Formats: sequence, structure tokens, C-alpha cells
Amino acid sequence: MGVLAPDPPEPVLADPVATQQVGQGPGARREVVEQPPGRRRRLDGAGGDPSSRSPPWSEEANPGWFTTVLRAAGVLAPTAAVTAVEHTRVGNGLVCESVRFVLTYRGEAVDAPSSVVGKFPSAVAAYREVAAGEELYTRETTFYAELASRLDVRVPRAFHVARAAATGDFVLVLEDLGPAETGDQIAGCSLAQAEAVVAAAAGLHAPLWGAEGLETAGWSVRAPWTARIGATYPGLFAQYAELFGPRLADGDLMIGREFAPAIGAWFDGQPRPWTLTHGDFRLDNMLFDIHDGAEPATITGDPAPEVRLKKVTARLATYLQLPGYGEGLVAANRWDPALLRRLREDPVVRSFGSTLIDQAASVEQLEHIAALLPAEWTAAAAYGDPLQCAEAVRHQLDLGATGVIMHGATTDELEPVVDAYRKSAG
Repeated sequence: MGVLAPDPPEPVLADPVATQQVGQGPGARREVVEQPPGRRRRLDGAGGDPSSRSPPWSEEANPGWFTTVLRAAGVLAPTAAVTAVEHTRVGNGLVCESVRFVLTYRGEAVDAPSSVVGKFPSAVAAYREVAAGEELYTRETTFYAELASRLDVRVPRAFHVARAAATGDFVLVLEDLGPAETGDQIAGCSLAQAEAVVAAAAGLHAPLWGAEGLETAGWSVRAPWTARIGATYPGLFAQYAELFGPRLADGDLMIGREFAPAIGAWFDGQPRPWTLTHGDFRLDNMLFDIHDGAEPATITGDPAPEVRLKKVTARLATYLQLPGYGEGLVAANRWDPALLRRLREDPVVRSFGSTLIDQAASVEQLEHIAALLPAEWTAAAAYGDPLQCAEAVRHQLDLGATGVIMHGATTDELEPVVDAYRKSAG
């Protein structure tokens, strides 16, 4: 059982941002609750100083405030400015208000976002009290300000993080990941989505596995949570057994009845190492196909070792494994045929027989195979954003190729790369 951590909207790698101490005006978020979902209100004009206060978004999240925030985040040039803001409520959270802001600019705003999502405390006092008791706002801002940059998961970039230490109120200005598909825990998910979730969990857990300071961190709620679970679980299980007992086997009920009074001790006895965990890791809190499915088209930046093994090593090894096809690749690229023979005669490669390597190889097997492939054989693999991948394709054409066939990705993943190539070609 890991240390319970801040609850990000989706396991996605945020830039570290300095936390500011801010205050908040009374009744700041009331308009969000009263405004019908989907309705937009246009905010024009200037003003708003984010240096000392978190903005009641209906009054102060105006062009002047966003101009200052985005300049401080390094995405808006000093000569450019936000000239208009439109907003609409998104999500259905209880303890936070989430608002999408669509921004209009004057001047050079190439790196500035066309829209952002703001998160603010709930307008309902009772919900804010619950959030304060659970340290929700503290954990939310700490995640983006201090933890996200240390993880290997895709989280929204945080352009602005601010929290008032005295009241716990906060404001976040985050990258807008829409359009995206929201998970549905009742409908379930596809195998591909389940695999993505497991990979995200690994990227969340592994980087801080056994890290110093987790148990004593000010945002950690593990101790009070586990104590509360130990006190309340026996009564809750008794209610559960009364309602659903007739549908359960006697053995299952017995396990629950014996475990219920011991659950507190079980939590206290959890062995180390501990790590960071998501507080509510379920489909309803996850987004898929972010940016309308464009982002999964590439291996962003320097890919994680396992991603590279699956996307590059496994695919190339499979091509080289095929009789005739492998020889053709080696001949066309003027590679050393002796290295192809060495690959095929390797005991690990031979163990696959007629089974395709990219369909069955483990990470350990792929690590072994990667050592058999010369660096020049994988140098043409394209990484980065769609434009960088498009430039890699163009480089192949500059070398004299009459055409490039792109492999290792689905058509949906490759479409942004093709679009970027066309746009760069004019």
C-alpha cells in the first residue's frame, strides 16, 4: 500500500511551477454553480494582478490576468497580450470547479495555448470544508508544483499554481487536453486502454519507489486515512454483508468477516518500500485520446526504454526475422549480412520459431535482441512531436529515397505526422 498522494485529473509530465501564497475574495466562485453548463460569457478589458490574489474567475480571470500568468509561464511574449476570454464550465466535480477558458491574443502568440482549464475551490462552503479536512487542495497544488516533474506519466502542463496557506484556497491554470475521451467505469474500456492505464500506473509508481520523505510529507494523508478505515470498515462490511450476503458464497463472506476487524493492523503492517499512488485510480478519472487522439502519434521526446524496445527493437527484429524480407532490408541499406545471420542464429531469436517477435517477446528478451542490432540499423526511427517525425521522413527523402513507408503505428497515430509533413511542405 503506497502513500496516498495528490489526485491528478489524469496520470499525463507537467513542468515544475513555483507555488505562490495567495488570498481569495468572498463569494468568488458562486457564479460557476449558478451558470447553466455549456453557457459562455465573454470577458473583455484589462486588469487583474495575479501576484497577490487568486482570481475569483468570474471577475478577475480576465485578459489582463491571463496575460500576466502566461508571460510568467514563458509561453507568451512580452509584446503579445490576451485580448478576450470566453469561459464554460467543464466536468462535474463536487469539491472543485473546473472551467475551460478560450483565449484570444494580440501580437505574436505562437507558443501560447488557445485554451486552458482553470481549477478553483468549490462555491459550496460544505464542499470546501470537506476538501480542507482531506487536504485535497494542498495535495492538488503540491502534485503540480513539486511532484509531477518527477514522474513518468502524462499530466497536463501547469501554467500557474497558487494556494493560500491560511485558507487552503487555490487556483490552477492547466493545459487543455481536449478534445478527449473520458473513461467510464460502468461501460468499461478496451484492451488497449487497459494496457495504457497499467503503463500509466507504472509511470506513477516507479520513479518515487522508496523515495525519502514520502512518509513525512506534509501532503500525505496515509496515517489519518488508514486509521479511519480501520475504525469504519467493520461497520461498513456488516452493511454490505446484510445487503449482498445472499448473493455471495459462504467462504467469501467468511473472509470478509475475519478481515474486517484486522484491516487497521493490516494497513499498519504494510512492508516498505512505499511509493506515490493515485487517490482515486478508476476509469471515470482518466482521459483517453487526448487532443482528439493526436498525441499518441509519436514517442514524445526521449522515449522510455520499454517504449523504445516495443516500438523500435521488436518491430525491426520482426522484419529481420522474416525470410526474404530481412535479406531485402539488409541489401537495400547496405548493411552487413553477417550481422543478420548472427541475429537469426542467436538462441533467443531462434526460440521464437515461426512466432513473430513483436507479438510474443518479453522486455528481457527484447533487451537481449537490442544488443544484437547495430545502432545504425535503428537510427532512422522517428521520435518527438508530429513535426519532428515529419522532418525525419523528409530527411529520408533528402538522402535520395523515392518514398517512405511508415510502420510501427496505427493510421490514427500517423495522421498528425502526415498533416505536419504536408503543412511543412507548403
